[in-house]
Amino acid sequence: MPRLLQEHIFNFIKFFWFILDNLLNFIFGYSLIFGWKDERLEAGRNMKNCQLVDILFIRNCTDDRKWFCQPGSYITKHITYLSVQEAIQTKATLYQITRDYATFCISSEDLVNARQFPFMSVSQSIKIQKMLLMPIEDFHRGAKEMKELSKDPLAFIIHTGRCGSTLMGQIMYQVPQVKVISGAIAFAHITYLRNKGHINQVQQKALVNSTVKWLCRGYENVVMKLQSMDFVNVKHLKQLCPLSAFMFICRSPGPCIVSRHLNGTPVETQFSRHQLDHLSYLDHDATTRAIEEHKNFLYNCKEASKHRGQVEATNYVLSMCHFKLNRDIFDMTIIYEELVEDPRGTITGILKGLNLDVDLLSRCLLAMEVDSQNGMTRRSQQNRAAVSNDPDFVKTVNGVFETYDLPLNFKSTVSDLKRFLSEAK
Repeated sequence: MPRLLQEHIFNFIKFFWFILDNLLNFIFGYSLIFGWKDERLEAGRNMKNCQLVDILFIRNCTDDRKWFCQPGSYITKHITYLSVQEAIQTKATLYQITRDYATFCISSEDLVNARQFPFMSVSQSIKIQKMLLMPIEDFHRGAKEMKELSKDPLAFIIHTGRCGSTLMGQIMYQVPQVKVISGAIAFAHITYLRNKGHINQVQQKALVNSTVKWLCRGYENVVMKLQSMDFVNVKHLKQLCPLSAFMFICRSPGPCIVSRHLNGTPVETQFSRHQLDHLSYLDHDATTRAIEEHKNFLYNCKEASKHRGQVEATNYVLSMCHFKLNRDIFDMTIIYEELVEDPRGTITGILKGLNLDVDLLSRCLLAMEVDSQNGMTRRSQQNRAAVSNDPDFVKTVNGVFETYDLPLNFKSTVSDLKRFLSEAK
């Protein structure tokens, strides 16, 4: 069914649901969306501000927008109201953050299972069955009522995208007693709110603090794989979790950018401002030309097809710019090519860096035998050579590196990348 037709059908159902809800509420005092009037009043008196709802219909979000569906993208039916204390006891996983609400996903499946669901936010958008809506004030209140983290997360994984970060999550999954939270999108939502001026720096730090507590609740020895756009929150995370290890994973520019082009960024469809706003990240405390150039680029770019390679190269370069700005925070830098060529040596170094038993090496190596993105990789190989040999694509990418004054380019080798990482200040 065409996407536009699906949108019209969804909007019609939502309009019908709205009319029916108001009619029932007017006649009987019962709302399909909010419940009985008496129930609402009692919930308010008892500080039960969190609402549990059934998901009946979801707006079609087959592209990157599925990461950023607002509560209005769902047609829901009221179940009950919960207090913050009751919400903490549920198995709901933090899903989205808006200006007004934190939303949690409830599913019959364990979505915090990096082996089965390596991209948690995508799995949440597909597997969600019930949603818990929590006002931001209660979100912070709940975080304060939880006991302080008994121990900082074991590690945060920050990366450039298409660089083996998912594989690293699979490796960490093999370590007993370690819980891998892979690809939570909430930090990107915080970045979006900051970029759009909806929150200030103090509010941003408070949201980062509460988000870590809600994501880690019930777990110890957490390894959190962030999104590639989460660099802007790294400083706040380091202040909150000073004992955590921070790992930066990257890949030589050419293969990484080509992989992003083939598997991530839509090329033949309009790359909307909505997507750019969400998939970007700006460090508001930095004054580097790179950040300003990126900000200008975001609002000048209308269609990805007119900038073939520029979007992917800009995201890669911005990752490197942010790495330079935050170099002192990172305890380990890992290059994908070295991980693949020497898994034993690289993984042994990681285990030592995290103070884990090196005898776990054999278990960790099991992750190297399973490619969680095998189908995606096979498809990309068919076109990788054609893109890599396209002079216009290479010229565009190199132009981005020149704009940002980075000593790298499309043809940079692993040795060049290692030199850049070691000299970054």
